[in-house]
Amino acid sequence: MHIVEIADIITGNGNFTPLDVRSEGEFLQGHIPNAVNVPLLNNEERRQVGICYKQKGNKAAVLLGYELLGGKFASIIREISQLFPHQKITLHCWRGGLRSRIVGQLLENMGFDVYIIQGGYKQYRQWVLKSFDEAFAVKVIGGLTGSGKTELLHLLRASGGQIIDLEGLANHKGSTFGGIEQWPQPTQEQFENNLSQVILQGDRNEAFWIEDESRRIGNICIPLQLWDMMRSSMLYEIELSYAERLNRIMKEYTELPREKLREKTSLLKKRLGDKKLSEILQFLDHGDMKSWAMELLNYYDKNYAFGQDKREAIKRKKINLENKFSVANFLQSLNE
Repeated sequence: MHIVEIADIITGNGNFTPLDVRSEGEFLQGHIPNAVNVPLLNNEERRQVGICYKQKGNKAAVLLGYELLGGKFASIIREISQLFPHQKITLHCWRGGLRSRIVGQLLENMGFDVYIIQGGYKQYRQWVLKSFDEAFAVKVIGGLTGSGKTELLHLLRASGGQIIDLEGLANHKGSTFGGIEQWPQPTQEQFENNLSQVILQGDRNEAFWIEDESRRIGNICIPLQLWDMMRSSMLYEIELSYAERLNRIMKEYTELPREKLREKTSLLKKRLGDKKLSEILQFLDHGDMKSWAMELLNYYDKNYAFGQDKREAIKRKKINLENKFSVANFLQSLNE
């Protein structure tokens, strides 16, 4: 068996697809992007071994682990062989310890060329957290609700620009209504792993376009280093008419399940007050989606204005895209 440094995995040297032999629960909590999970011990088996370790010590826990594996070795190797037919495998567990060595030895006996990641997933996580301290530049796209910030971000990527799509990584659109009909959010840990991978694959000599966000996106928090960078970087604010923004909001939200919209609207009770909330919910219940959207647009406009007043005026540039929403017009306006 060979030992490979985590840097080789991070930079993609050798085009490795890591094999993660930790339990499915550990993998769900956080893993190296693109890794494949084949647990040596599943969640329940790992729990039993952990209890045994605390009560009887390491030797007894290791013995129990082997007993639990029993005849599973053949099925584990068979599954791995199907996933990695090329006979070269890079694997890891939590710290590159016993689980990695057990699976590695089995695979080596089967003729596989085996590489174990030094320090395992724990070492990878340390790298992820440190990666946010490394310098890179961002350009922030802002604007009132309904200004098409996310659409412009995706258009910039399609035209060759490099972006960080925080909402895409978080599986959430950022507002109170942002989680409706979205995939479940990743864990905070996995969000950070995926985010660091996007930054790694980009060019740090070129700025990343990124959408202006609150620090929290649903249940996910933007790493403080990136958040501070976003708040101190140049903000390019898209300007569209109220009517155009309202039209965008109507298209995006009014086809969503009515009961979900009602549930999320009710979460604004503390900020809207009982009377205003009741009025807005009546619009929703009566199918007056335009009035519902107008009330919420007014609410979010006030919140946006309050937040942006804290930014330095010299680091804000307004980009008017009224009736000319395109990447070309946006980029042209940057230098005007």
